[in-house]
Amino acid sequence: MKNSTRQIINDFVEKSDILREEEFDKHVMQNANGFNFTNKGSEGWDIEFDLPDSIKGRSALFTFRLFLQTNEKFSLIRIKEICKDDQLSTEFQTQLLSSLTVYSDLIKKHPVDIQKGFFEVGEYPTWNEIIQVVLNGNMGHKNNLEKRKKFEVWTRDDFRKFVLLQHFWNIVAEIIQIIYCIGDLCNKELSLSQENI
Repeated sequence: MKNSTRQIINDFVEKSDILREEEFDKHVMQNANGFNFTNKGSEGWDIEFDLPDSIKGRSALFTFRLFLQTNEKFSLIRIKEICKDDQLSTEFQTQLLSSLTVYSDLIKKHPVDIQKGFFEVGEYPTWNEIIQVVLNGNMGHKNNLEKRKKFEVWTRDDFRKFVLLQHFWNIVAEIIQIIYCIGDLCNKELSLSQENI
C-alpha cells in the first residue's frame, strides 16, 4: 500500500483504539436506556432519564467527532478515498465500502420511537441530524448558530432534552460499533501488507 494510505489507515486504527479502550459504547448500553417515574403527589410526576456519565461522554466525543469531520482523511466521510490505492486488497476495499454503506444507511434512519414533530413542528430528524444538532449546537461546538438555535428549540423542556440526549448517546454507541469494525479491517489490512513486504 502507498505510504499516504498507510498513514490514513494507521490514524483510523489509532483513534478507533482510543474509543475501544474507553469502552464508551458499553457504558452507554448499560447506562442510557431507561427512565424512572416518581409520583410527587399534587406536584405531578418527576421523570428521570438514564444518561451516560458526562465526563466519560465528553472524553469519548473528543475522539468520536474526528470520525465525522470532513477535514480528517480517516473520517467516515473520507476514508473511502483510500480505495483508489490499487495496492489494497480487494477484500479490504469491499468490506470497507460495505461498512461505510451500513454507516450511511444508519445515519439516514429516523428514530422509530419519536413521532414527527416531537422536537419541532414539521420536523422528523434523521440520526445524522440528531448528531449534528447535538454536536454542533451544544456539546462539540457552539459556533453554528443554526444548529445552536435548533438545539435550543429541540430541548425547550426537560422531557424533550432528555429524550434527545438519550437518543444521541445511543446513536453514538451504534456508530462506534461501525468504527470498531472498520478499525479491525484496517488492522487486518496492515498485517497483510506487512506480510507482503
